[in-house]
Amino acid sequence: MIYCCDDHVDMALDTVVVEQETYPTLDIIPNELKLSTTCGYCRNKAIYMVGN
Repeated sequence: MIYCCDDHVDMALDTVVVEQETYPTLDIIPNELKLSTTCGYCRNKAIYMVGN
């Protein structure tokens, strides 16, 4: 699972496709997790969860 901001969502989707060779899922992070979750590529608040 990759947590990412709006700026890095394309990079996270590409990473899942390359590493796991499957279609990724894109979900919005629930409000309970938004406060403490940061992007895996930068320090911004994460908005999306990308996985398979």
